[in-house]
Formats: sequence, structure tokens, C-alpha cells
Amino acid sequence: MADDWKKWKESSYSKKEVFEWPLTFKYRGEFDYDGLMNVIRSYYAKNKFDKLDEPKFKYKVGGGGKAEVEFTLFSEMKATGFTKVSLTIDGHMWNVERGKPTNGKVQLKIQSGFIHDYGKGFDENSKLQRFMLQKIYTPTGKGVAYADVKSEGKKNAEKVANGLLNEIKSFIGVECV
Repeated sequence: MADDWKKWKESSYSKKEVFEWPLTFKYRGEFDYDGLMNVIRSYYAKNKFDKLDEPKFKYKVGGGGKAEVEFTLFSEMKATGFTKVSLTIDGHMWNVERGKPTNGKVQLKIQSGFIHDYGKGFDENSKLQRFMLQKIYTPTGKGVAYADVKSEGKKNAEKVANGLLNEIKSFIGVECV
């Protein structure tokens, strides 16, 4: 059993990592700034993310009353008992007018990631870790493998990022491919 523990401890399964899949959305044409920001913020609320953080927000008004906007939004949510999903959006918009559709430019970078074992259920002193270790290294091989926890987290992270991107495209009127 001690050798099995050493193998598990040195394997990639014991590491707490964050994985990210960035999606980039670029659009030039007519869009409603206020409506787009409402779609993004409501997506966080609708999917039951934790408190929404806005570490960066710049609204610079230029000539002709049009503005340039830069922002970052971030939040996390518990996807399963073992994984937590994060969603970050870095945005930059040009020629923005509040309250009405305008002919401008949008550039969004959507990053989703997950943290497996955020509750430290697989620490060496936990009952769950000992149970999983027995199931992974038994000759029958029955039981849940820790890799299943990681693949579930990846699936949830990709679903969240693609869902937001599709809602943005749908709002602006770009065909979802």
C-alpha cells in the first residue's frame, strides 16, 4: 500500500491545476453596448456563478461622443463536488455610444478553466483519498478514477465558455457555427 501511495503522490492526479481554453470573438458592425453588457452579466447570474468581480473597467470618451471601453469580468462556480469552474472575459470595444446601437468594434477573450479537487478531498489525510486510492490500484480496477473528475471539470469549463460565446453571437446577430 505504501508503494501505491508513492505512485499516486508522484502522478499528475495529485496535482491541483487550472486549465484554460481561451475563445476569441471579434466583430465589427452595429451592436448595442448596454444590451451586450447585460447579456454577459446575466449569463453569470443565470448559471449561478459566485459574486461577479470586475477588476478592470475603463470608459474613455473620445471625439464625437463615442467611447472606448475596456473591461475584465471574473467569477467562479462549483460545478461538482470536486471541481470548480472559472470564467473570465477580457473585453475591448471601440466607437461605443450608451443607450443606442452603434457601428463599432468588439473584441472579447473568453477564458474558462477548472480547478480539480478545490475542496482538498484528495489530500493524503482524507478518507475519500484513501478510498479512491484503494479503488484505483486494486487488481479489479473497479471504482471511480481520479481522471474522471478531471474530465468532468474540463467538460463543464468548455460548456460554460461555449455557452457564453453562443449567447453573445446570438445577441449580436452573428451566425453560431
